Amino acid sequence: ELSPQAEAAIEKGLRFLVKDQNPDGSWGKRYPSAITGLAMMAFMLKGHFPDRPPHGEVVGKGLDFLLAENRQRHGLMSGGDRSMYEQGLATLALSEAWGMSGRRNPELRQGLKLAVDVIIRAQTKRDGSKNDGGWRYDPQPGDADLSHSVMLLMALASAQEAGILVPDDTMTRAVASTAAARSRVA
Repeated sequence: ELSPQAEAAIEKGLRFLVKDQNPDGSWGKRYPSAITGLAMMAFMLKGHFPDRPPHGEVVGKGLDFLLAENRQRHGLMSGGDRSMYEQGLATLALSEAWGMSGRRNPELRQGLKLAVDVIIRAQTKRDGSKNDGGWRYDPQPGDADLSHSVMLLMALASAQEAGILVPDDTMTRAVASTAAARSRVA
C-alpha cells in the first residue's frame, strides 16, 4: 500500500502527463514511441485504460499513436536514431494494453503481433558466439548487449503472458544470452 503522499505524487505526475501529451497522442520529442509507452504504462499501472474515465481518452490517444507508428513501419516502432529500446518499451505498452483490454481489439492484437515479430527477427542468430540470442540497437541480427537484451526479453515475456505466441526457442536463447552477458559483467 502506498502512503497518501506517494498517491498524491503519482496523481500529480499523471496530471502532468495529461497536460504534456502531444496533439498526435505521443509524449516527448525524441524517442516518441518509448516515451509514449512509458507514459501509457504509468496510467495503466494506476488502472487507467483506453475508453475508461477519467484518463481513458489520454491513454487511447497514446495507443492510437503507437498503433499508427506500428502500421506505418510494419511493426517497427523505432527508426532513425531510435533504438531497439524504443521497440521494447512500445511493445511492452501494447502488450499490457492488450492484456488489460479483455483481448477485444483486433487492431491492437495485430499490432502487438507485428511488434513481437520485429523483435524475434532482430534476435542474433545461432552462431555459437557469446551474443547468440541477444539484441542490440539495430532491428536486425548482429551484435548484442545486456541492457537491450533484457528490455526486449521483458517485452516478449509480457506479450507471451498476454497470449501472443513467442517461440520457446526465442525465449530460451534470450534467457541464456542475458545470463551469459550478466556473468561476463559480474
